[in-house]
Amino acid sequence: MESGNLLSLDVGSTLVGFACFAKGSEELLVSGAFKRAQNRALSGIQEIIVEQQIQVVVAGLPYREDGTASDQGADILAFCRRLHRRAPMPFYLCDESFSTQEVESRMALSTPKKRIATKKSGEIDAQSAVAIGRRFLDPDNTFTITRLESVLTDIGDE
Repeated sequence: MESGNLLSLDVGSTLVGFACFAKGSEELLVSGAFKRAQNRALSGIQEIIVEQQIQVVVAGLPYREDGTASDQGADILAFCRRLHRRAPMPFYLCDESFSTQEVESRMALSTPKKRIATKKSGEIDAQSAVAIGRRFLDPDNTFTITRLESVLTDIGDE
């Protein structure tokens, strides 16, 4: 894979979680979440890219069991396309299937009230971005990883 500081993203309908990793390691530099409304997430991520000297981006994309992108895949790809146009650099998609459930389980969100409060804070999205980044960095990864450019070419957009 590419070298340089890594930015991983968990793109949701209202929030985008992010996590930055140091070059060639799983050392977490910073994580958080931005609201998607009014392009806040795109602007915030562009600032993170500059501040953290990001050279590689990976976004989570949920896949179905048959290997096709889930229903929310089109929205995620559209967001990634807009970000890639603003910040051209190596950009990957990594299977994020069940990453949110893994994070929620690890965080022991035992009641619906706790889960809702944590979700609203963006912490679940941030931790999901951490999980996606770790999947991407894991040399024994069994999750699908694809270059964004190849997916956009497949759907007729460059």
